[in-house]
Formats: sequence, C-alpha cells, structure tokens
Amino acid sequence: MTQMSDHLADVLGPKLAAALESISVSSVGELLRYAPRRYVRQGQLTDDELPADDEWITIVGRIATSRMIQMRKRHGQFLKVSVTDGSRSYEANFFNARFIQHRLKPGARVMMAGKVKTFQGKIQLSHPEWAVLPDGDPDVDHVVGSAMLSEMYATETEIAGGEGDLSWFDRSIVPIYPATKEIQTWDIWGACAG
Repeated sequence: MTQMSDHLADVLGPKLAAALESISVSSVGELLRYAPRRYVRQGQLTDDELPADDEWITIVGRIATSRMIQMRKRHGQFLKVSVTDGSRSYEANFFNARFIQHRLKPGARVMMAGKVKTFQGKIQLSHPEWAVLPDGDPDVDHVVGSAMLSEMYATETEIAGGEGDLSWFDRSIVPIYPATKEIQTWDIWGACAG
C-alpha cells in the first residue's frame, strides 16, 4: 500500500519523479498537496483571462487552417496552423515542418502545448508540443505527434489496458497546475490520477 511518505521514484518511476523534483515535489504527500493554480472550463476563457506571454498553456481543439509559408528573410518555409477550441483561435508555427505538415491537416482534432507569445492580438505558440487525437477519422487510428504528447497518450493507453481513454482530454473542468518546460500540467495531472 502506498504511503504519503513514499518517494515518487518508487511509485511513478525515476523519469517522472525527476521531473516532479524540479518543482520541489518528491513524495506522494507533496504531490497530493501540490494544488492546481486554478481550474478552467474548457473553451470558456474570457478576454481578461488571456494567457500572459511566456505562460505555458495546453489547448485541445480542431485545426481550422494549415499552410506552408515562405520565410521572407531566410531560405525555407514554416507551417502555420490555426486551431480553434470553440471559443478562441490560436496560431501555432512550426519550422522545418515537412514531416508534420501532412499530419496537421484542417479538421484534425489536436492537443498542443507550449509557451505563449502574443502578436497583433493573436495568441501564438512557436513549435509547441502536439498530438493529433483519434476522432473517428479513418486516417487517424492512433495518436501521432511530438514525442512528449505521444508518450503521454501511450502511457495513458497502457494504464487503461490497451484502450486509449480520450475522455482525459474532454473533461469540462481541467486543473491547471503551475508548470514548467520540464514538467507540464498534464504530467502533474496524470501523476495525481495514476
């Protein structure tokens, strides 16, 4: 039986425990006392709740547009993706995106997480972590994406006994934990749930 004083490496594994130690959480008790900064209702942000620059956010939504754009001052292209969560649009930019341009297509359901920048009143994420989520699309029968989010989904699937539980991403109220690049909100949420 797990005790409040148990070290997280023994319960969650060394990799996740090391990431949690970066926010000074090293025992089961400390993890359970690590309170969310706030709770949000998905798709219900108001204008005064816009994320601040450099804040890490996670969004789940649909790709509205996806196009390769020629860079003006340098050789090459970048992929510009517009994602909507039903109430707000976000822009995500990916450099060296030849591989992922075929994955991030209009209509795809995605989860993205990254550092916010605001440009001309638009919320932007530059090269965020991303995952295309299965959503009845015959071309998407499993999660594909950046390593971080694909690994998180694979772990969730393994815990659920082989069936990926996408309801994890569809909850109406979501805890937002103080997070860093080393440990994301969903990592902390998953550790608490696991």
